[in-house]
Amino acid sequence: MVVFNFLSFRRFSTLLKGNPLPLKFLLKALLAKPIGNHVVDVQPMPICKPMTAVSIDLIDEIENYVRRGAGDVFRTMLNMEVKAIEGSASEPGNSSMVVGSVGFAGKASGAIFIAVPESLANEAASAMVGLLPSELDPDMVNDVIAELSNMIVGFVKSQLCDTGHTCVLTVPSVMRGDHMKVQRVSLAKNKSSLMICNRHVVSIEIVLKSDV
Repeated sequence: MVVFNFLSFRRFSTLLKGNPLPLKFLLKALLAKPIGNHVVDVQPMPICKPMTAVSIDLIDEIENYVRRGAGDVFRTMLNMEVKAIEGSASEPGNSSMVVGSVGFAGKASGAIFIAVPESLANEAASAMVGLLPSELDPDMVNDVIAELSNMIVGFVKSQLCDTGHTCVLTVPSVMRGDHMKVQRVSLAKNKSSLMICNRHVVSIEIVLKSDV
């Protein structure tokens, strides 16, 4: 089983410049001391600060933003309908998955993981680039999932900024594997949900810094 750990949020970072940073550098910045001129005002934070009602409400709002963003993006870019369904994404998937992830940092910090079955990822790539599934290669599919994830989380960022939770995004990352899940950690608030598109189940995992 492949397990992805978002890491403990031990420190908070403010990113300079308008250019987004790769997710792996953001994660390193959240744990490390300032690196060059990319991270400033890094302050220690209590390890066991209790969860507040504000953060619980915010992660619920982020879930709603993800669902709305996914609906708009899939409809506009792929001519596909996606809708929320009951259930939890806490268990590893049984099929090969393509996972797009985008991090965000600012007044709200965390990451969103969008796990798409490989078969649906191929359908999405075919619809987006206008090629038959047999004409696609894995890199093309990865690029499409990365771009879809970026657009969905971009919608989330816009909504967060409109409500005072200003933040910047990392560039999207894509992972592939079987039986994948995001490992939950005690220092972050986690929320999982499911959506369905063309009979395929899409798993969403939201990780939010716990003192937001």
